[in-house]
Amino acid sequence: MIMKMILCLTLSSIILHPASVLAKHTASRIVYGPTQLFVTLKGLREFYVIDRNDPTQIRKVPVDSPPCGGFITPDGRDFYVALGEADAIAVVDTRSNTVRATISLKDEKAGYMDPGGMAVSPDGKTIYVANESANNLSVVDLESRTVKKTIPLGVGPQAVAMTPDGKTLYVTDFHSIHVVDSASGRVKAQLTLRDPASDAARTVILPDGEEIIHGPRDIVMAPDGKTVYAAIEDSGEVAILDTGTNRIRAMVKVGSYPGGLALSPDGRFLYIAHRDAREVSVLDTAQAKVVKKIAVGQDPWDITVSPDGRMIYVVNQGSSDVSMIDAFSYKVVSTVMLGAVTGRKIAFESRRSGNWEIYLMNADGTDQVRLTHTTAENRAPFWSPDGRKILFVSDRDGNKEVYRMNADGSDQRNLTRSEGQDFSPSLSPDGQWITFVSKRDGRREIYRMDTEGRRQSRLTAAGDNWNPNWSLDGRTVAFVSSRDGNNEIYLMKPDGTAQTNLTKNPAEDGRGSHSWSPDGSKIAWVTNRDGNWEIYVMNADGSRPVNVTRNPAEEGIGMFVWSPDGRQISFISTRDHNEEVYVVNADGTGLLNLSKNPAMDDIPLWSPDGKKVAFVSNRTGFDEIYVMDADGRHQVQLTFTKTREDYPRWQP
Repeated sequence: MIMKMILCLTLSSIILHPASVLAKHTASRIVYGPTQLFVTLKGLREFYVIDRNDPTQIRKVPVDSPPCGGFITPDGRDFYVALGEADAIAVVDTRSNTVRATISLKDEKAGYMDPGGMAVSPDGKTIYVANESANNLSVVDLESRTVKKTIPLGVGPQAVAMTPDGKTLYVTDFHSIHVVDSASGRVKAQLTLRDPASDAARTVILPDGEEIIHGPRDIVMAPDGKTVYAAIEDSGEVAILDTGTNRIRAMVKVGSYPGGLALSPDGRFLYIAHRDAREVSVLDTAQAKVVKKIAVGQDPWDITVSPDGRMIYVVNQGSSDVSMIDAFSYKVVSTVMLGAVTGRKIAFESRRSGNWEIYLMNADGTDQVRLTHTTAENRAPFWSPDGRKILFVSDRDGNKEVYRMNADGSDQRNLTRSEGQDFSPSLSPDGQWITFVSKRDGRREIYRMDTEGRRQSRLTAAGDNWNPNWSLDGRTVAFVSSRDGNNEIYLMKPDGTAQTNLTKNPAEDGRGSHSWSPDGSKIAWVTNRDGNWEIYVMNADGSRPVNVTRNPAEEGIGMFVWSPDGRQISFISTRDHNEEVYVVNADGTGLLNLSKNPAMDDIPLWSPDGKKVAFVSNRTGFDEIYVMDADGRHQVQLTFTKTREDYPRWQP
């Protein structure tokens, strides 16, 4: 199997001398594995694992540092990924997709290492890592997972390619291609392609704010080991190097800012990602000529090819997706959405068009896009766990039904298709099941279906039942029921069995929402058992209920949610004579008014990283969406329609 070797471009200032220290690597890369694709996106402390046979199956794997590509070992068992901030390599088990070891590359003499491009020896026992800030290569023994030696090399080593026999390395830096004997570490030749003294005068800043550092970048070896191809980013060329003579055979114009490179298995075609042009070039290596251009997503950064040569995969950093291209027709057959690079999106509902519609915007309020286009009501967006789908409720077919659409608004489908009212959808954490409330049998009952709307079944059968809410491990559903004569919080298994009353109190225990703690150990809910509405927290088995708000005012009006770290709960209170967004620690301490405005502030929701809180306020006279820091500072208005904006929901 031919495995793609990946480099990482530094997003930093120009290096003018070897002592310069660079910003840590972070870039978008894609690596072909035995059954999966491994994808990194710039700036995210996680990478994505995509099932090639079913691209809807995507898993996020968190890591300690923004990752920057890597490679799969020849036996397919391990994914080695560079961690720039940590000056290390993470070892990921490709079967469990878990990080099972970390290899430190730290060198006290060199200081920052900033690892990026890598190559593996044919026997799979040694890797060679380009350390951009340290200006060297680390030679790592994979059995002991230790650095055997370092090879001083150039200014800002970038990418590494190896001959099939493992004897020679070709390494790009900011100005040159170095030819290195892998056994001795001796530099046998250096092909200078750019004058380092003139770099500063040729600096280019792209529209996305990225800085182009001139000279060669990605580099790939032909299957027969006779030719090396290197992308020359600033000149828009590909250098073709003869490994027999170690001389440049040709410089081919391919288009602006060539970045990632990949070869077809037979070496006949070179695929080139152009990061500013939203396209991939196809270079016929026999003719040394570009024969095709393929339109892809925004800012294509890296590219790989399947071992059979049938599929080309491109990660588009700007649009946070992967283009899957048929290598025979040169058509994009599928696009896999991953997640925002510069910040999650916010879905919300708006009446700016005269009726309720679902919209999407960036977390800073920019790029507001309408997703639904009907004269009916489209409300209550609910993200899928992978952030690729949105559930919502619409009456476009004459009554309320649960719908599903892609995050860009495409492929809108009615899932429930019943004559009764269907609403309150909630997706299981694994994205396989949807619970919802339906009145198709005359009263509110909780149902379950798969994500295609099939296998619909009723889970409850006594009293009035509503507000199903999945635990984070997907093993339990909390809900509200009136079956015992008053509203109580219940639990059940996802198939409707083992229904248990948790609250067991003559007071009302079902007003508004209830919320699971992120670790699944506790449930917060609203009750009037103390004579007014208060927020309580109990263990997930119903034990040890504790009043955490303790105030005669109305607490927990509408919605309240746990912070992502499980330490705090945001809620609405009238204790200051108007509705305000508050936060309190889970044990009732640390109460803080976040919104502090005489207007009505409502519907708080934490960002996934816990740094921001989105909410709705009528402080301008109209319901608009705002966002603030988690401590209440920097309150920013995101919508300005002077109509009604509501129900903001962060993309996971």
